[in-house]
Amino acid sequence: MENSIYKKRDSFLILSMILIFISCQKKELPQAEFDTPVFYFSGEIGGEKIEYKAGVNGMYMYTNYFKDVQDIFTLKGTLAQQECQTCSPYLSFELKDIIPSNHLSLANGIQFFFRDSVFTSYSMDSVLQPKLVEKFKFSTVQSSTGTAYQWNFGDGFTSTSASPEHTYTTEGVKYVTLATLHQGVTDSMTIPIDVSPVSTCRTQFSFVYNPATNKVVVTADNFSFASYAWDFGNGAFGSGIVDSVTYNLPGIYTVKLTATINGCTSEFTQKIDATNSPFSTLANFVYSTSQSYQYMLQERLNTKVCIITYHKDGKVYKSFKNIKGLVQNTNPILTITGVENYRRNELDMATMSISGETDTYLYNQNNSSDSIPIKSNKLRIAVAYPD
Repeated sequence: MENSIYKKRDSFLILSMILIFISCQKKELPQAEFDTPVFYFSGEIGGEKIEYKAGVNGMYMYTNYFKDVQDIFTLKGTLAQQECQTCSPYLSFELKDIIPSNHLSLANGIQFFFRDSVFTSYSMDSVLQPKLVEKFKFSTVQSSTGTAYQWNFGDGFTSTSASPEHTYTTEGVKYVTLATLHQGVTDSMTIPIDVSPVSTCRTQFSFVYNPATNKVVVTADNFSFASYAWDFGNGAFGSGIVDSVTYNLPGIYTVKLTATINGCTSEFTQKIDATNSPFSTLANFVYSTSQSYQYMLQERLNTKVCIITYHKDGKVYKSFKNIKGLVQNTNPILTITGVENYRRNELDMATMSISGETDTYLYNQNNSSDSIPIKSNKLRIAVAYPD
């Protein structure tokens, strides 16, 4: 009888210790059920069959929400190891709201958030990033008193200054024109310039004219080109970084330099006055540049965004290419097949249970040519949201 009492007491103590141990463990919310997992990913990643189930083999369904650098709410769910959300391997899903918000709620509520079933790829134009800005300063070679100047920068902007500054908002070759008016005499010059920031496909040249001999020595200012071709405007041609020509007849001659390397062709033109006229005002000009960085918030190209992140073996793969300016918002990433309210998580955030499908590619963030497919029509995750 006494032994029976001791056995019951011991059993009660063991049961009590088990209950205390369980109550001290971190609560898993959204709950992971061991017999039938609530949240899971079943499919293939990189040709490997993947089965992540919350509550099985130490996996856990983490949920959270936050604002990104654009003040856009991001609802996140991550399947990862218990007590280590960033340990490899892990698989996360980030769903972004449609517009920035200055408030502590989604733009149009959680039901509107899931109104469209397809979430597309992330565009690098949607992030805050530094942009290299190059300012051009144009200067006239001759600046006679009383001369009127009219500049056309080739992008719709103009100026009447003798030495204007201009910053281009688009890249590529622009045809810059200077027109001058001096004592009733007009002249003009048009030069194509690659205005892409820090372009190496640009050339200019300087010249020295000797009026006693009518000899001109020209010197290119960029020594990195493979070839230099000179057209001296009198039927004579030359080559090399430095060359010269002698004009046998008086006149105004147009000298053109064409420099080339690896598919790049740059032209620059100046006029030589071999008339020795003291009243001549030519529309010659040169330019210089200065660079600076500005942090710019680019226009958001996509509205319903899903970012899938897969971390394994030290590599981070995401569902977009890490290339600045690349538009990727036509790529479907996640198709939602079911949404329902779920219980609050351990941070007391409201959560939603999401069923869906994915069939896309993930890209190594350090090497966009390294991609792996991800495919599943059996996934159910949870995300937290501001309520």
